Amino acid sequence: MTETGEDPQSRFDGLKSRLNETVQRFEDVTGEKVRPTELPGEFADSPGGFLSVDSKGIYRFEIRERGEPVVQIVSDRMDDVVFAVMNNIARSHAQSAALHDPDYETVMDARKLWFPRWSELMHSLSPGWGRRTDLEISEILRSYPFD
Repeated sequence: MTETGEDPQSRFDGLKSRLNETVQRFEDVTGEKVRPTELPGEFADSPGGFLSVDSKGIYRFEIRERGEPVVQIVSDRMDDVVFAVMNNIARSHAQSAALHDPDYETVMDARKLWFPRWSELMHSLSPGWGRRTDLEISEILRSYPFD
C-alpha cells in the first residue's frame, strides 16, 4: 500500500487515465493525432515504451531498445511520468515537422527547426513542462551546440 492509501492497480489506472486526458489535450491543442505506436504499450518492448506501478506505488516509464532501457523514469509523482511520455511524443512530432519544413534542405542543423516546435508543443500543454523542455534543450545545446 502506498502513502496515499491507493493500491498499485488504482495508481496505474489513474496514470493511464491522466495520460489519456493529456494526449487528448495535445491533439485538441495541436491538431495533430498521436499515433498508437507513440504511446506506451502493454509490453516492455513496445515502441512507445511501457508504463508500470510497482508494489510500493512507484510509477515507471521505460523505453527499451534491443532489450536495454534507453529511457527510464522512476518517480513517486505521476506528473513526472506523464511529462516524460508527452515530452517523448512532442519531440517526435517536432522532428517530423522539421523533416517536412521547406527550409529543411538548406538548414545546416535540423535542430534549429525542431527544437522551437518541441518547446512550443510542451508549452501548449503546460508552462511548467515547457520550461522543463527548454532546460533540456539548453543542456543539449551546451553539450552539442548548433553547427
